[in-house]
Amino acid sequence: MQYKGSENFSHNQSDRLGVLVTNLGTPDAPTTSALRRYLAEFLSDPRVVELPRPLWWLILHGVILRIRPKRSAASPPRSPSTRPSSCPRVPHTPIAPRWGG
Repeated sequence: MQYKGSENFSHNQSDRLGVLVTNLGTPDAPTTSALRRYLAEFLSDPRVVELPRPLWWLILHGVILRIRPKRSAASPPRSPSTRPSSCPRVPHTPIAPRWGG
């Protein structure tokens, strides 16, 4: 579904507070390629980053997807884990069965 936005929206309108709690998913595995796929899908959504699409595409594919997945995959888990296959981005979520759990 494509995000249509609000007609006549302006960033200088008065602020309204809203809280959205949602699960945006996780990478399929703690690998560079899985993290790259996840970040590409998530950060390609125009509701996540409000920049002109051509500019954001260059930033995303030219910088972010070349650097961030490798750094994230190489980083240690944020919480202790007894399973070496657990994804460091999911410290408080049970391991999905497809990961061999």
